[in-house]
Amino acid sequence: MSEYSELVYLYKKGCEYNAYTKFGAHFMEIDGVAGVIFRVFAPNASCIYVVGDFNNWEATHPMQCDQGIWTCFVAGICEGTLYKYLIEDRHGNSVYKADPYGFSSELRPNTASIVADPFSYRWSDSSWMKSREQKDFVTSPINIYEVHLSSWDTVIKNKKSINLRKTGKALVEYCKSMHYTHIELLPIMEYPLDMSWGYQCTGYYSLSGRYGHPRDFQYFVNLCHKNDLGVILDWVPGHYCMDEHGLAKFDGTNLFGDEVHPHWGTYKFNFTEKTVWSFLLSNAVFWSKAYHIDGIRVDGVSSMLYLDYGRDNRFRKNAYGGEDDLYAKDFLKTFNDLMHREFPGFLTFAEEASSYQGVTAPTYLNGLGFDYKWNMGWMNDTLLYFSVDYDYRKENHHKITFSSVYARDEKFILPFSHDEVVHSKKQLLDKMPGEYWRKFACLRTLMAYQMFHPGKKLLFMGIEIAQIMEWRFYEPIEWFMLKYPIHDSFHEYVRMLNKFYLSEKALFEMDNNVLGFDWIDANNQEQSIFSFLRRSKDGEEIIIILNMSIYEYQDFRLGVSQKGKYKEVFSSNLKVYDGTGSHNETAVTSEDIAFHQRENSIRITIPPLSATAFKKI
Repeated sequence: MSEYSELVYLYKKGCEYNAYTKFGAHFMEIDGVAGVIFRVFAPNASCIYVVGDFNNWEATHPMQCDQGIWTCFVAGICEGTLYKYLIEDRHGNSVYKADPYGFSSELRPNTASIVADPFSYRWSDSSWMKSREQKDFVTSPINIYEVHLSSWDTVIKNKKSINLRKTGKALVEYCKSMHYTHIELLPIMEYPLDMSWGYQCTGYYSLSGRYGHPRDFQYFVNLCHKNDLGVILDWVPGHYCMDEHGLAKFDGTNLFGDEVHPHWGTYKFNFTEKTVWSFLLSNAVFWSKAYHIDGIRVDGVSSMLYLDYGRDNRFRKNAYGGEDDLYAKDFLKTFNDLMHREFPGFLTFAEEASSYQGVTAPTYLNGLGFDYKWNMGWMNDTLLYFSVDYDYRKENHHKITFSSVYARDEKFILPFSHDEVVHSKKQLLDKMPGEYWRKFACLRTLMAYQMFHPGKKLLFMGIEIAQIMEWRFYEPIEWFMLKYPIHDSFHEYVRMLNKFYLSEKALFEMDNNVLGFDWIDANNQEQSIFSFLRRSKDGEEIIIILNMSIYEYQDFRLGVSQKGKYKEVFSSNLKVYDGTGSHNETAVTSEDIAFHQRENSIRITIPPLSATAFKKI
């Protein structure tokens, strides 16, 4: 029996979850001779050579084939060695390929893989990893800062990589000072085209050459954990790019899939092939084991779930007459079960833009098993409402209230992501109507609405300083805007809003509990005022009032359930945030006057374009 029989059996069944330990380039010693063993799965190739800087890129090191696995041991080479596979297909065509399981890559435009050991880093985050296993993230605050590493504070120029240790340290210090709980990174796996932002990968197991050595990224993750910050990676298992050195037609055939994705001009992974499952599931496990990441956000889940996603004329049906891709669905269920079983406390997120049911339902109930789904409906309705001129908001009142109808259908992330500040969609500040000061007041209200609405939070970099220009991958955040007082004040406002969110259990403990949210008045469309309660598990309440109009209301009567004194604990209209300064400076006492179907009420001041929060004292 071949030494690879068990590996091939599991790999072809889609059950090999640690394929990276077998395939790729690994240090080993044979008969006392140290070197590297190369293995690659290419069952349809006729001949493969390992070529690299160790042999002047000449075909002098042929690989031996056993059940589709090609192997070659090269003595004397060390970490940092460049290599590729020279693959000849059954038609006599030859092509140079990067290693699908390569752990490191040259900086683009160069495309070679680099011999590296991603398991040599000495971690010191055991306390974080242990606490993660015990944490209940459903009842905990999650406030995510979404980052494109290449353009957070600098831009990769020429052939220089980012100094990730320096940039990483600055990013960690910044996120901690801003009271974020997690950092989510746009894909950091190797990709050839900068303008794809990492969403068209060639090296799924490789840290991009843009970010240096694998140990640099491990240092960054370790530093995050020591500062109580989780790390989430964007992951793209739905499609891969067509570049010649990548996965496309790897062994002369469409080993990973050949259907062209209509939106992105890429190839879709073929989930009917279980070898694809082993490749991708092992990839998720690899990033979790080698880099201690805390979560994965799966990009483009909708494009995976529907057989004819992105095509105008839908015609394909599954075996039961439905439109969903049963193989992709089963893959996603397996992915979620695997990650939750193997890595307690690990979080999975779905970017799913349709009304597909059960994205966050458990797999034993035929759900997909994700922990959270991005609430794209909430995001679209919210941004549409906030972009409407103030005099016409009452006609769009339902855009705000509608989300409460389905808020508990799934476990949601409320995202203001990179996709909303590119491609002429304008930055969030520029979406707001009116004069400059009103734009800021409106944006402050928008940020508070996100924090006070049930659901976990995500904000893309630059929004927190009210950046004016759309995000461009080739330019850093406009940090110079902080020299202007109104931008600096807004930055401080977001910092304090984040802090307030983390300090108030009522804002996160019962996001998915019917008792965690209650409208006080959802129907005041004439004044464009929304009021509701958020509640913690122990019954503590926060009253939220959002004034979406440009008018101030004094002696505004608001129904309350309990007698007593109420104190304003948050206002977006303080002068320190460049508001007008009008707010409720002293506590107010309830009156025995029924209002809003409650036995008591209070009279308060509601500033224009503001978010206000009260608590009973």
